Amino acid sequence: MRNRSHTDNDLITLGEAAKRAGRSYSWAWSKAAVGRLDKHQDEQGRIFVTAQSVAAAIARDTAQRRRAPTRGGHLRLIIDNTK
Repeated sequence: MRNRSHTDNDLITLGEAAKRAGRSYSWAWSKAAVGRLDKHQDEQGRIFVTAQSVAAAIARDTAQRRRAPTRGGHLRLIIDNTK
């Protein structure tokens, strides 16, 4: 059930959250499932999240990507099964 302290303008669908973050629907769903996004559910079972929590998750992910060391090249697995 929706938290009445949030207006309808504050709540967005998981699809909209994914679009704003430039990520997949499953990203938004999993973030909501583990509590990284403030999740609210209506009477029909639809899941909404707050726009503010989505913006915060985007900021966290961006900061984390900046801190991550850049890796050069690619790792390739080569299997020789000719013997």
